[in-house]
Amino acid sequence: MKLEELKINGYRCFKESTSIPFKNLTVLIGENDCGKSSILRAIELLLTKASCSDEDFFELGGIQLDEFSVSGVFKLTNTDNKEALKPYVINNEISYKKVFKKHLSFQTTINKITFQDTELENYLDLNADSTKQLLTKYNLPNISTQEERRREIKKYIDLEWENIPKSIEEADINFNSIFPYLPVFQYYGSHDYGNPQSLVKRTLDNIYSSYFYDESGGLKIKSIKGIKDKVLSQLNKTIEEKLLSKIQKYNPKIVSVQGKLDIDFSRGLDFQGIELNEGQGYKLISYKGEGSKKRLFLSILEWDKEVQLGMTDSRAIIRAYDEPDSNLHYEAQRKMFYAISDLANNPKSNIQSVIATHSIAMIDRADSNSIIHVLQNVGISEIDYLKSDGDLDILNFLNQISVIGGIKNSSIFYEKCFLLVEGDSEHTAIPKIYKKLFNKTLSENGIVLINLQSNGAWFNFLKLLHRNKSSCTVMLLDTDTQNPNCGANVTTEKLNEIGFDSDFLSTNVFFAGVQEFEDVFPNHIIRNVFNRLYPKPTKAKWKNQHIIELRGNYDKISKGFLEETRKYIAHHHKNYKKPEFANELVDLITQKELKKISVLTDLFARIHQIVE
Repeated sequence: MKLEELKINGYRCFKESTSIPFKNLTVLIGENDCGKSSILRAIELLLTKASCSDEDFFELGGIQLDEFSVSGVFKLTNTDNKEALKPYVINNEISYKKVFKKHLSFQTTINKITFQDTELENYLDLNADSTKQLLTKYNLPNISTQEERRREIKKYIDLEWENIPKSIEEADINFNSIFPYLPVFQYYGSHDYGNPQSLVKRTLDNIYSSYFYDESGGLKIKSIKGIKDKVLSQLNKTIEEKLLSKIQKYNPKIVSVQGKLDIDFSRGLDFQGIELNEGQGYKLISYKGEGSKKRLFLSILEWDKEVQLGMTDSRAIIRAYDEPDSNLHYEAQRKMFYAISDLANNPKSNIQSVIATHSIAMIDRADSNSIIHVLQNVGISEIDYLKSDGDLDILNFLNQISVIGGIKNSSIFYEKCFLLVEGDSEHTAIPKIYKKLFNKTLSENGIVLINLQSNGAWFNFLKLLHRNKSSCTVMLLDTDTQNPNCGANVTTEKLNEIGFDSDFLSTNVFFAGVQEFEDVFPNHIIRNVFNRLYPKPTKAKWKNQHIIELRGNYDKISKGFLEETRKYIAHHHKNYKKPEFANELVDLITQKELKKISVLTDLFARIHQIVE
């Protein structure tokens, strides 16, 4: 069973109804105290019998709520007991809600398939005469005993389930009746990352439970006799062989490892800890330093992954990792992320993971469509995520977005403005122009520069921005892109097709030059670049008149640069390309001259309106 959607209303800092989508791996990002940990706690309240506390009710500025709700939508998998859950399975999903009120027990409701015939729906509550009438109504045999009559009706329901008229309603339910089928909730906080014993115990508990307990938590009586020693042997073998190999990967000094454990059916698995031997006898992990413990945690995560993948019959698990990056260096953060991610995304895994993190190393490695940005404004939290509106092109694009130059998850969610340019010249020149004009870098002001490169990805990227970031998107295009017949990849018609309206085109799209970006630079600057990169082998120099002639003879000044200087390549032994030409243009132009190029000053004025 996989969590697909969590809904919270009136809970902690989430005053309004908030719907949060979940993937196999979901990454929660945002500032401290924005509500990431609250979401993890909400999952726990949804999946367990835990009671709420007074702090779980929204309270701000004199407003106090005395009720909140947590609900979830779960997708069933092949390992779920669909027959037992049959009345609640709608489109292969189960949806239920828990309502919490101060100082009262929580109440649970569930979306339930009910028969339109109320007597058929409630046949177990009917008396003998009513049950007989129901049998007659459906042309079923009139059997002598009430118990047999009910069995006959149950048989009819099972055979005719698809054909019986039904409706869907929200019905009260005892949480205990669905609890055995829900995913197990496992929380990992800052204490656990420094205490590898905790993860080892949870992994061993899962193995132990798979031998002795069924889905509802009841003992498998037939399995107990004569199996205790076998299970202990298997648990020890799992530690002494498989866990050892993972630990040695991070600490080759460890020569052996053993567990201090026993099975007591009155208390469950009695686990006292893991002992490591570096050649001088066994010592508990607790004697290790904090750095060693964190490295051990990584090795135990990898070991746990292998163990879990081999336990195909166990209950689904949702693991919540609260800031696992805390006090880990970059490489350790990377390894921890992949250990968590690989298990969550493995088709054989029954584990779904949620990470609340500040780590850029983790954020930028996650799928873009798995990230939930939690934001808080004046004490009230809300969430943001990249929306595709079901567009398959955008969904596919989100999965490969990291390959686009300059686009990372952290940029998409945290930066203030996206400046899209058409080619390599702009991508080279704009950062230097901005620095020369404002003595700051683009990144210092939260501006992401994206090179469209006319590579086919720009269309889906613009569709993505239209749905998510249109108000903070700015484009710098060549003027000829206004002509839909020019063959350029970016046209106003295409922008309209994506959904950007005429207001966006008039306020957020800027057109430079005639044919290309280099057109905006004055003749004397272009002349100076010619003399700097390709000085003539004689004392003669490039003059303004030469540049005027190039502008007249070639549709693009950069093309003229490449063609006219080709005769000097043999002399200089170097062929400068278009981005290098643009780079030199910016190097040689002054700040005063840049301010005279209106398209650039207008562009940056609009960007500053956005970021400020």
